[in-house]
Amino acid sequence: MAARQIEGEAPMNDARIQPAGRHAREGHRRGRPGQASKARNQDKFRSRINHRQAAEDRSAIEQRYGLQEEGAVEKLFTSVECGESSYAVLIPVSTRGIGFASVLEHQRFSDDSMDIHAYYRVMLHLFQLEVVLSYRSQTVIPNRPFAVIPTLPADETNVLMSISQVPLATYTILHNVGAVHTPDDYYPVLRYPPLEYEWDRVSEDDRYAIGTQWAISLNVSNIREILLLLSDPITPLDVRNGFIDHCPIPGAQWINNLLMNADDIYPDNYDYTRLSYDVRLYQLLLSNASNKVYKPFFLSSPGKMPTHKGPPWKEIPIVRDSNPLKNLSVHLILMWEVANGSAL
Repeated sequence: MAARQIEGEAPMNDARIQPAGRHAREGHRRGRPGQASKARNQDKFRSRINHRQAAEDRSAIEQRYGLQEEGAVEKLFTSVECGESSYAVLIPVSTRGIGFASVLEHQRFSDDSMDIHAYYRVMLHLFQLEVVLSYRSQTVIPNRPFAVIPTLPADETNVLMSISQVPLATYTILHNVGAVHTPDDYYPVLRYPPLEYEWDRVSEDDRYAIGTQWAISLNVSNIREILLLLSDPITPLDVRNGFIDHCPIPGAQWINNLLMNADDIYPDNYDYTRLSYDVRLYQLLLSNASNKVYKPFFLSSPGKMPTHKGPPWKEIPIVRDSNPLKNLSVHLILMWEVANGSAL
């Protein structure tokens, strides 16, 4: 009987021992007994504190903005319409590339019928035309210091639109004005840095930087004034040196760091009549060079004047990389030279 009792109690004793042994083994694997429960209690405490703080913050916001009524906050958020929007990013452009391209192209023509100054004036006006045309689809008017919407008179625009051929170097520059395509809209901006200063209050380093800005921002709207300042001994030497070191003007003549041929570069009262004459010289230059210059040197549009608002050379496509950042870097190298990294 005792033996049977022992045999019958053995499973009961095993049942009481096994749970303790299992927990003991799990406790050994977890570490010290009670460590896990302590961590859980700490997490619960932090959670209660966070919920309490969030409730207090919400209550404070509701009281401040009069949203104590039930559902007022949810109603406020559901009434807000969300959607995508694009921004107009203004990029200052440089005309220095026009000067360098003009020198290379004019040398290639090897024709005295048009001097380098007239050639440069035509190319500089074509660049201005491209910037003006880029604003036709603009929806945001720039409002930045020294950023002014460029303009061209209608008669000058028409005579420039009659040009049907441009050399490859200039074409690459003109074609890429305003041609960066990203989710945002990029608009080229011609900088108009101030030309009048109280020089006694400007440091030497700042004077040099001002001359650099003049060189980088040279365009048909300010070129005449800048040329006169560079010809004037009153203009500080540091300003003139800053311009000379970054000079984009082909054929500029300097004596003692003073510009000597401002009237040759851009005559006073340069108007539609003089521009038309320069354009005729340019077209004559193209005609004389038609059988002398390697044809891929030019990019021209087939047929007559296109019906779209852009100039003829706009019809010729340029294959762009699908990555807009690569496009942007190429354009920056070609002609979008941000002045010393300064923002508008």
